Amino acid sequence: MVAGPVAAVGAVELLGSMWVTCRVGVGNANGIRLLMCDLPALLVLLAALMLPTYGLIAMRSIRWALVVSLSLAAGVVWVYLALNHNPGGDDPAAFCPPDNVPPWWPSWIPL
Repeated sequence: MVAGPVAAVGAVELLGSMWVTCRVGVGNANGIRLLMCDLPALLVLLAALMLPTYGLIAMRSIRWALVVSLSLAAGVVWVYLALNHNPGGDDPAAFCPPDNVPPWWPSWIPL
């Protein structure tokens, strides 16, 4: 049950760090968007996905419920970061070439 809120906050924090590193957009506007729009939307999405799944699977095995909820959280975070790391797709990648992926991002995780 904790995986959803932790994943949402972690995703918003990761995206904010990516934008700061690559100098995407305007700092204050980015922070307001992330906290007021993206965080509540991610919380609702993860709750809508996890609560029924966790409830159905937990009746049979708590281990499977944890595996499925963590997998769902990781999948939602990856899709969120892949869609939003380069907003608009036309931002200059002078600071994080190519495609505004920061240098600290692991190369084995595609965006």
